[in-house]
Amino acid sequence: MKKIIIVLCILCIVVHTGRANQSKDSNNAAALLSKQEKIYALSLLWKELHYNFAYPDRLQKANIDSLYMAFLPKIEQAEGKEYYRTLQAFLAHLNDGHTLISLNPLMDASLEDLPQIRLRIIDGKIILINTAKSMESKIPFGSEIIKINQIPVLKYLKDTISPYVSAPTPYLKLLYSVRMAEMGYSYSFFNITIRTPSNEESDIQLIRNFFATGGEEWALHFSFSSEQPAIEIQIIHDNIGYIQLNTFYPDAVVDTINQVFQQMLPQLHLCKGLIIDIRNNSGGTDLAWWGIAQHLILGDTFTQGVGFSRVHDSFYKAKGQVSDAALMEAVGSTARDSPYIDYYRGLIMEELPYEYPNPVDDSLKLNQPLIILSNHNTASAAEGFLLAMRDAKRGIIMGEPSAAAMGQPLLLLLPGDAIALICAAQMKAIDGTDFSQTGILPDIPVKWDLDAYLHGRDNVLEQAIEEMRKLINE
Repeated sequence: MKKIIIVLCILCIVVHTGRANQSKDSNNAAALLSKQEKIYALSLLWKELHYNFAYPDRLQKANIDSLYMAFLPKIEQAEGKEYYRTLQAFLAHLNDGHTLISLNPLMDASLEDLPQIRLRIIDGKIILINTAKSMESKIPFGSEIIKINQIPVLKYLKDTISPYVSAPTPYLKLLYSVRMAEMGYSYSFFNITIRTPSNEESDIQLIRNFFATGGEEWALHFSFSSEQPAIEIQIIHDNIGYIQLNTFYPDAVVDTINQVFQQMLPQLHLCKGLIIDIRNNSGGTDLAWWGIAQHLILGDTFTQGVGFSRVHDSFYKAKGQVSDAALMEAVGSTARDSPYIDYYRGLIMEELPYEYPNPVDDSLKLNQPLIILSNHNTASAAEGFLLAMRDAKRGIIMGEPSAAAMGQPLLLLLPGDAIALICAAQMKAIDGTDFSQTGILPDIPVKWDLDAYLHGRDNVLEQAIEEMRKLINE
């Protein structure tokens, strides 16, 4: 199955945090939309959710029809950027990582940019872990962000950002809210208040110009997917193969990943163990990892979990309507039980087995001990890789739970150059485990350590190497 994902930094609608460049809304495609077009966009989302959203129980929990009625006057009155925000707020009620609104990536890039800082959530606090080299003395590493626009940061995120965030867990909602708070028009200001490790507070005004300028040199080495090749392979401590899979997007990386992997395959065969690092890989196409998985999975076939999608049968739906007491009373009939009631309610799901042939001969496969590193930024097609390896019982997953953004997204092109993603197929492991609300859980949880990072160490990789040495010596 091929998944489509837009790089995470443009995945969600931008929620602007300042007034700078607000006039750009007048040049936005949304400013030209009629009320009818805006209502049509919301109605199209409502219709497709009813028929295709892969979690009908969540539709019932969100009371999708009442929600639609409540949002009709909002979308009709929404102007400029508020149009996109309103659509996103509507979808955010479903709390799904693959159901959201994205701006068309072909739109003017000046509509969104980031300041050159990197933040991480540590024990519920938002901590600065990197900056451009020129800002190193201005913002000490390890500083806590305590306010945005002079508003306490958690209150600001809850009131201003979170209503527009699609995420299945509170942690991921906070994580994505922080990212969205950073986004804004190129060269607009991002105003924060920090508390330094020495407990001093100061106000900082940052400029969102990372994409516009290409970015300065980072003060600390930082794994940032747009700066790294799709795949990097090294032979590290005690002859361990270390494979970093940084992105599966765009489709053009498939050839690059396969080429580099094939070139290094003879050396990988000689390694005592393998570590595959897909932390911060936000996905792309499953085809990008198939060639690697086929060399790792022992067997003639491999699976990528089991998919489930909605089934619609208008005849059975009509047969099931007799169970609806209110409807039957309205037409002057008597309600009665029907075996087709779940067709009427839209609850019937079809199982879609994802089983594929493995054409790689056993003599060419890598059968060494294997460890896979993941974190909360491991999403979409990268989670597909995790799921395939878990189904095959191949390797130990270490690190943090993945992003819970699995499933096949249905793409809709909406008025105003917006693209909607609606999760149309839910994915489970072949043993029936549902990761849609948790992400794929690691076999060995390892919490990322700030102090180690600030001293130039990767504690997650260090623990993986230590674990690998145990496996090699068993």
